Amino acid sequence: YVYMNSALIRFRSFPQVFHWAQRNADHIVPLYCFDPRHYLGTHHFNFPKTGPFRLRFLLDSVQDLRATLKKKGSNLIVRRGKPEEVVSDLIKQLGSVSAVAFHEEVTAEEKRVEKKVKLVCSQNKVKVQTFWGSTLYHRDDLPFCHLGGLPDVYTAFRKAVEAQSRVRPVHPTPEHIRPLPPDLTEGPVPTFDDLEQTEPLDDPRSAFPCRGGESEALARLKHYFWDTNAVATYKDTRNGLIGVDYSTKFAPWQVELYVLIEHTLHI
Repeated sequence: YVYMNSALIRFRSFPQVFHWAQRNADHIVPLYCFDPRHYLGTHHFNFPKTGPFRLRFLLDSVQDLRATLKKKGSNLIVRRGKPEEVVSDLIKQLGSVSAVAFHEEVTAEEKRVEKKVKLVCSQNKVKVQTFWGSTLYHRDDLPFCHLGGLPDVYTAFRKAVEAQSRVRPVHPTPEHIRPLPPDLTEGPVPTFDDLEQTEPLDDPRSAFPCRGGESEALARLKHYFWDTNAVATYKDTRNGLIGVDYSTKFAPWQVELYVLIEHTLHI
């Protein structure tokens, strides 16, 4: 069983996947792919898709995830390459992969990658199991039967969702995860030089000195809500520009923020 994780980099979004895998596999392979397409320029104007600060945040997050998985008896397999090619190579290397699982994406480039991964799995007679984990509210729980029923403005959307939907319970994180198959190398986390990128320059005046990783995200959550109670003055300070606590600073962790909010809601 391979869990492909080319975008999501936090452990608390995985329990639903791992619980499914624990019931259906002898070995679990958590996989993160550094897709070379993410380090090219955009189609129009050649803007960088991944800048130096974003890359540092990502590298921090991958290292943090690997450390967390090791504590659970597993590890994070890291590869540089296109996910569809990496998955194909792993299927051939392991020889007995029963399923490949991943969280569904919504945007065009990511959907094209998903399609290619599914094709590789189909060609190798490997099952594909997908999960929805990109939003605070599950898409199946939204109170709109079809697209025509979606409100035109956000406020109406928010009020309808808050009144008629609920946040699903948080899956408990497993204490232990089934081990990797034998003789599977973990793979190094690449450096800036490996990815032909330039390291960012730190500025002591920065209003965001935080680093990536779920551990840092949870620490920030604790700091903002409980240690300082800064949330109580959010509406008064949110438009400030100087200092760490004038706003939540959750945005850089937005790929994992819905998990953090779920975690907060259920404490």
